[in-house]
Amino acid sequence: MATQAIVALKHPDRAKSRLSAQLTAQSRRELYFRMAGHVLKTLLRTESIATVAVATASDEVARFASELGAAAIDLYVDLGTRAAYQQAIAIHRPGGALLLINGDLPFLQPEDVELLSRDRDDIVIAPDRHGRGTNALWCRTPGMIEPLFGEDSFKRHCVAARATGITPRIVKTLGLGFDVDDPRDLELIGRSGVARPSLHS
Repeated sequence: MATQAIVALKHPDRAKSRLSAQLTAQSRRELYFRMAGHVLKTLLRTESIATVAVATASDEVARFASELGAAAIDLYVDLGTRAAYQQAIAIHRPGGALLLINGDLPFLQPEDVELLSRDRDDIVIAPDRHGRGTNALWCRTPGMIEPLFGEDSFKRHCVAARATGITPRIVKTLGLGFDVDDPRDLELIGRSGVARPSLHS
């Protein structure tokens, strides 16, 4: 099923602040752009994805996305991931299947993305590997549930889906589940032989 994908990306100078004890500001920026570039390139080469857009309040990020071939949705202000998706949907008014996906997934591959859309599903949720956050939310049509990204968002998305009478399908893969938020994530990437090429794809 053809899907429109939106990736919310905050201002690079404020990204990955929880890694400030391990990485310099410049290193955090470089990591941010490597991961965002990997996610965007992966989406752009995924057959089921019809369009890719970045929701951001940063002109630098908008230019970065455009250079890779993605569209840019200019947000009024950077208020976090949840607000970014809400603004993006209000501004862009997408029609058809919609995928909201995070930009810090270093292992993401096209086959992970393809798992999110099937003809018989209405709502699909990909949690982080801890089962607390949401790394991807697919809906057959926009507005089936409100984007609730943030703390404990996986549970809140599941509750919201069931409140509409829909049992969401849950997808768990390395590519969709592994995001980079804290020092432990960096340590795991450093030990992995497959993470390094993924970040530079």
